Amino acid sequence: MSFIRKVSENIDVNEKIDYHNSFELVTLRWKYFLKSPNPTTEELKDLKPIVEKVSKKLYNRFINVFTTVGYTVEDIISLGNCHAVNYLGVFALEVNEKKRESFIAGYRKRNGEDTYPEPIDFKRKNMYDLSKFLNQRLEEVGKVCFQKNRSIRGTGETFKVFSSNNPIEGTDLNIIESPEKFNYQEITIKKYNEIRKEIKADKGSSFEYKELYIKAISITAKDITVDQYYDFLDNSSEFSRTPEGMLLSLEDKAHTEECVIRFSKFEESEKKKTLRNFININKGNSKLKKELSTARKMLKEI
Repeated sequence: MSFIRKVSENIDVNEKIDYHNSFELVTLRWKYFLKSPNPTTEELKDLKPIVEKVSKKLYNRFINVFTTVGYTVEDIISLGNCHAVNYLGVFALEVNEKKRESFIAGYRKRNGEDTYPEPIDFKRKNMYDLSKFLNQRLEEVGKVCFQKNRSIRGTGETFKVFSSNNPIEGTDLNIIESPEKFNYQEITIKKYNEIRKEIKADKGSSFEYKELYIKAISITAKDITVDQYYDFLDNSSEFSRTPEGMLLSLEDKAHTEECVIRFSKFEESEKKKTLRNFININKGNSKLKKELSTARKMLKEI
């Protein structure tokens, strides 16, 4: 049975996805899946040797960054299988008419105008193109993981770059936190590098360009503070939570926010009634000492 995947209601197809807001979707090239029918087991079985060979090769090339983000060789093979599905659904000769016609034209040019490719010729071309496609896609995964690795480890020197036609003096930290207060506007690293190469400026340097002042601020790894160190040792801190614990914490936070919104919409009398009920039910509960104090304070203020 063949079907096209639908987009989750939680995904905005018009939103730009990057490794900051959806790391997994970037590694999957998720939009290809919207065009890719589900292949048969036999189709994937034929591709298995190439998928495994290319995936293992790319895993060994990016082994350090893959290890940091938690990917094993099996994970990369799984990603390779996902991209193989995309290749079959979007780029294979059987579904991509433009590529098929180009291949047939090239074949006839080499072998004579009266010839036509055999099924084995189509298969070989597909295998060759799949190998190149997987190399490109998994290399992209490696580069995305490199960015993620830098975020996790805090390694490597990175920059934030700002431009201004009338800058106000301020510390680097203040400019990063509130650039508009100092008449600065952040620009992309890509734009910065284009300008820098045009005027042959050194990487990381600040300079004047036409009527603008371009300011590059280096962001390097920082030592952890004493408080952060003790947070790492604290079993109750967010650094020590299991994935399940993190999920429960997020659910609790979402539930709390929902309750706050609902409470804000109550009439004044209903708010008083709710607070009194909470105080009466939980009176004497030492675990809710802070919450009871807050409830009594809110009751007085209403």
